[in-house]
Parts: sequence; C-alpha cells; structure tokens
Amino acid sequence: PFDPRHRSYGVLAYDRTHILNVSYNYQFPDLISKGGVLGSLVNGWQVSGITSWASGVPISVGFQGDTTSPGVQQAFWGTPDHVGYRVQNAVATGSSITPVFTCNPVLGGKNKVGNKILDVNCMGIPAFGQSGPFTSPQYIRMPSRSNWDLTLFKNFKLGEGNRKIQFRFGAFNIFNQAVPGTLGQDIDLRLDTQCNVRVNGVPNGIGGTVDNICDPTKGFSFTSQTLENFGKIVLQRGHRVVELALKLYF
Repeated sequence: PFDPRHRSYGVLAYDRTHILNVSYNYQFPDLISKGGVLGSLVNGWQVSGITSWASGVPISVGFQGDTTSPGVQQAFWGTPDHVGYRVQNAVATGSSITPVFTCNPVLGGKNKVGNKILDVNCMGIPAFGQSGPFTSPQYIRMPSRSNWDLTLFKNFKLGEGNRKIQFRFGAFNIFNQAVPGTLGQDIDLRLDTQCNVRVNGVPNGIGGTVDNICDPTKGFSFTSQTLENFGKIVLQRGHRVVELALKLYF
C-alpha cells in the first residue's frame, strides 16, 4: 500500500489490445447494355462502407464504504501514511486494500441493460492486516464492440459525357448496436463494503469514549446494493443514423 506506482500496475486505461478496421468500395457491373427505364433502374449501383472491431477497455475495481475510512485504514497498517489504490474508472476509492479474486469474475451472456457482465461472488475482502494482491490476477475488460457504416449509391446518367445525378443512402451503425461505454457509469462497478461488527465505548485518546466504531478485526462484507447490482449494465450508448443525399456531377 506504500508503493502506489506498482500498486496500480496494469495496462493503460485507453488500451485496445486488438483493433480491426476494414474499408471497402464496390461498383456493381452494368447488367443491361441498353438504356431506357430498365437500364436506369438496374445499372449504376455502388456500395461502400467501413467496418471496425475493437476489444474492450480495461476494468479495475476498488472498494468503497467502511474499508476506506481513515480509522479502518490506520487500524490495518498501524499508521495513517498509506496510499489509496487507484482505479481506472469513475468509481473513486481511498482504500489501500484491494479486492481478492477467488475465480474469474467475467460472465458470458448478452450485453443488455439489466444483465451482469461481472460476478461479485468471485471477489472477496482481505482479512485484517492483509492488503490484497498488488497486481490483479484477473484481466478484466469491458465488452468488445463492432460498428458497421454502409452507404449505397445509385447513379443516373444525364445525357452524354460524365454528367450524372447520384442518390446516396447512408446508414451509420447500420445494425443499431448499443453497448456500455463510460466506466463506472454504464456498468455498476461499486464494491461497497460494510463493517461486520461495531463496538461502543472505544477510548478517544482525550479521556472520553466513542460509540459505533468499526472493529476491523471482525472483517467486512459487501452491502446488499453491491451483491445485487455489481457488474450490472445500467446504460448502453449508440444508435443508428440514416443520411439521404442527392449529388449532381457535371
């Protein structure tokens, strides 16, 4: 807990281990040699698009709640000079104690609002005096994402030469895919902790006592909110955009 650089060791928050981008453009051959209405409808079609796929961003998690209180932290280490664990998402943590992993928390299944992508049962809270792993044994990422942008062109010739009118139909994110985006907002990553035992009559150091003080030696547990909602997708982002255009070439 006193080595924040190595304590937060891992891949960078913006890392995308695998990225694939494919662009394409194809002009269909003219199937009818003669002009006329039929030729105008069948000939002159063209399609282009961009398809991309990227692996998800890294996820790191940290505790909130009773384990992050200054008194508990000092009780764990015997000194107030501890450094909080840094997580790569919007969920803040002041804890120098990191989660213990008992199994791989990544769940399969569809990425829909209300579904869970992480299993809180694979995570635990270190016993009193233990810090948890310095480097997470589990490589956790957000769901991967893909995107398809496609544009269809229809060219209508205008007399002789290169004059033509081009009709364009473009669909960006054509399959209307929505995925969770912002860490800590679109997926519930709160590991909220609560003290198992609280005691009264604890000396305060100035001749008095204080009640309702956490006894860290009796351990901690996750709150009901965390047990119910951790790893759940609460919001997805992304929608289809359709564009129509008419262009004159002369």
